[in-house]
Amino acid sequence: MIDVTKDMLYNDEPASLNERLFQEEPIIAGRKVRPWNNAVKLKLARIFSWISDLDQSTQHEELLYAFLYLVAAPIERVALNTLNKKAYFIDKDEFVGSLSEQEIASGGKWFITVTNLEKETTVEVVAKPSSGTGETPPPNL
Repeated sequence: MIDVTKDMLYNDEPASLNERLFQEEPIIAGRKVRPWNNAVKLKLARIFSWISDLDQSTQHEELLYAFLYLVAAPIERVALNTLNKKAYFIDKDEFVGSLSEQEIASGGKWFITVTNLEKETTVEVVAKPSSGTGETPPPNL
């Protein structure tokens, strides 16, 4: 048996942050998913308020389904149905019901990946040290 770990091209190091940031998005429901952005986060927050009365395990499941719906369902359906709670739940259930188990698993892994990458890429902005002259800048006119 050949041990691939002894090959000089074998790379056991994890992918760099840059490689992970620009990795290929999964294909769900026949199309590449839309990016994880602030619009998705805001809609996800609205949906979370709709499911806040559910038990925690059901909330996690519903958040995954909401994420899949927001990034993979046709944008026209998402734009219309996320404005109305009843319409959202009906269309989300229909959309998620059309997905295979593999697509749901792939979407779940991608959701975890993008949220973890977001935590890793958070940058703290530190104030620049003053010039030390003690003078205050002139007021803007």
